[in-house]
Amino acid sequence: MPPLVLAVIAGLLFLLGAASAPAAPPVWPDGGAIRLSDEVGAVARWSGLPERRWAGPSLWCNRLQDWYVRDGALYCDAQERLPCRTAHLLTYELSSRPGPFRLQVTVRAEEGSDRAGFAGFLVGAGEGRLDYRGAALIHHFPGKGGGILAVVEAGGRLVFRDMSAETNAAEYPPLPGQQEVVSRAKIALPDGVKLQLEGVPAGEDAYSLRLSAWDAAGSLLAAAELTGVAAARLRGNVALVSHSAGRGVVHSFSDFRVGGERLERHPERAFGPIAGTLYTVSRGTLKLSAQFMHLGSRIAVPAPEGKRRPGRGGNIMRYTATLEIRRSDGEWVVADGPKPIVGPDYYVPFRVEKWDASRDAETRVVFEDVDGAVYRYRTRIARDPVDKPVVSVAGFTGMGVMGRTAHMPGPKPQEGEILVGRWTPANIWMPFADAVEAVKKQDVDLLAFTGDQIYEGKPSPKVRAIEPEEDYLYKWLLWHWAFRELTNHLPATVQPDDHDVYHGNLWGWSGRLNLTGWNADGGYIRSPYFVNMVHRTQTGHLPDPYDP
Repeated sequence: MPPLVLAVIAGLLFLLGAASAPAAPPVWPDGGAIRLSDEVGAVARWSGLPERRWAGPSLWCNRLQDWYVRDGALYCDAQERLPCRTAHLLTYELSSRPGPFRLQVTVRAEEGSDRAGFAGFLVGAGEGRLDYRGAALIHHFPGKGGGILAVVEAGGRLVFRDMSAETNAAEYPPLPGQQEVVSRAKIALPDGVKLQLEGVPAGEDAYSLRLSAWDAAGSLLAAAELTGVAAARLRGNVALVSHSAGRGVVHSFSDFRVGGERLERHPERAFGPIAGTLYTVSRGTLKLSAQFMHLGSRIAVPAPEGKRRPGRGGNIMRYTATLEIRRSDGEWVVADGPKPIVGPDYYVPFRVEKWDASRDAETRVVFEDVDGAVYRYRTRIARDPVDKPVVSVAGFTGMGVMGRTAHMPGPKPQEGEILVGRWTPANIWMPFADAVEAVKKQDVDLLAFTGDQIYEGKPSPKVRAIEPEEDYLYKWLLWHWAFRELTNHLPATVQPDDHDVYHGNLWGWSGRLNLTGWNADGGYIRSPYFVNMVHRTQTGHLPDPYDP
């Protein structure tokens, strides 16, 4: 056989052998295998729940009205097309402990809404310098202390962006030091993609961040790495993030899991479904109110056998809550309820007559969710301090959660001035921890909140709707979150002021109808329905009027 023919045959055999050989497993630049970790655990559950705004006790969402649970997933549909919505994980945080960490979530974009924006993770929110509740406000514009974004963009590219840049706009610059490691196939967000973010120690006080995308069959689609990340930037909160880029993009998230030594677990930080209580005791009557999260309006449940209506498989039933009191023998007994929990305020007033105010008493609000989970929130009712010659009152007013807001460009500093970082302790006042701790150390008998419990433009833009119920609830829940460590054992009076009802100033004008929406042109700007809702949630627990 001629040598040329032999050479051709040898070449063909080589090519056939190469084609049949298994592809080399994908690796990171340091040679480590790119794999989907199973060393993670679920941190949120949305299956079996009705449509609602509350994402569950392990998450805080910015804003309330931008997120909802439906069909076993958490959706983000940013109202007013606002940028960079976040859902902060409350029960874990990035600590200073050395070691790796891992985050996983499945992301989808609704068909037709995958044309812009990004979705994924935010890590290092607050950088460990903020209380976790203050760090949970981080959303909208970036700013110092805002953290690092690890996201998949609408076009399918994996990118690391800077949430800590003081851009004063919805601009999140790509971080230097990142590289594309694998790009095997186009990522189709409507089909769903599992994102995994790994933080890997890389020398002294440094980390590499590794973001990978996988399809439903567990096949790798893409991978990217960011090197040289200071360990100090990887402290604080982690969050899910959805950015619509002003295009009305709707993202959904499911199967959220975390793991790794650097993540520190804090189950005690779970928040909801009972956000807090307020109470007073007067003339032998206990009035206690419970504020719930947004639970949805109703649920369909099977009716008991023998009570089904013809042609119907079940009845529509509302959520209910019960107030229980602990007797001297330790047994809990029902004192009031069950009471319905209904929107838009999800506020429940309880009332107990013939109250013995001569001693402290333990109470609890009990609620069973549709999935069978039972939640109990305790409030200690203090005895009436009639024997004290002096009664001590702690007063609060004007409780704005931050200075420069999430959406506000900062003023240009004058000579000798600096612009305070947006997501730093100097600018984030929520949850007013210094004030709360100071009051806890005093012998206080009564809390007095004298107005502006919330501000309509903090932390997020003012909603100009005539009845901004969900926006108010979002900000009112923040207030309960900050002060529940006091209101769970001290009586409180609450007096609404102008900002509580989304009004810059209250002029009144004898109730003249306001037709322009301008503060000084008549009475309330918002509808009577909304104003009454605000007054109900803030003052419904106060003693009955002396002369009703």
